[in-house]
Amino acid sequence: SRTMYFDRILQRELVDAEQFVMMGAGYDTRAFREDIRNKDVKIFELDQMTTQRQKLDILASLGFDLGDVSFLEVDFRTDDIFEILKNAGYDPKQKTVFLWEGVTLYLTETEVTATMAQVLENASKGSILVADFYGTRMLRIGQTGPTKKTLDETNENMVFGFDFSSNWAQTLNTFATVRGYVPGETHFMGSDDESGPFVAVTELIIK
Repeated sequence: SRTMYFDRILQRELVDAEQFVMMGAGYDTRAFREDIRNKDVKIFELDQMTTQRQKLDILASLGFDLGDVSFLEVDFRTDDIFEILKNAGYDPKQKTVFLWEGVTLYLTETEVTATMAQVLENASKGSILVADFYGTRMLRIGQTGPTKKTLDETNENMVFGFDFSSNWAQTLNTFATVRGYVPGETHFMGSDDESGPFVAVTELIIK
């Protein structure tokens, strides 16, 4: 369901976007889907070196044409991602859709806020950031039991999340507006639980 909500927002916004930036792309294959590639949009994939190089090796072995996608190695904790993007042809004056899927929960709040500030400063009005934000309910799952053991093996930890136990829409909207964004289409999953939703997929608009 999370992917479905992301795709619904992306399909609407990519119609008139000129650039598509996938931040922390991982093994996402959207850049090679017909419904994405048929749009007249420049695509940039950002990720850490190890993951991206493995992904490129796999795609090359399967015969995918990689020529129209810019693959950029970054460390979100230390690199200036927009300096890297601009060197690869990113134009801050063009409408851009930024996809930030499955990343925020592995960063600190300071790192999440810093990245959001960078996007806001380096994107044109009308651009959007599409991201997922997790509740502490999800973090508890990731910090205990089998999930924690799996994440320990991959050197990852779930760190950042919201208390969605009450007023979850207001909590997320306040977080976004304080950081200069206008909340758009948003979907909360798992809201029928007394602990509140475990994740929200949201469109954050740059005005």
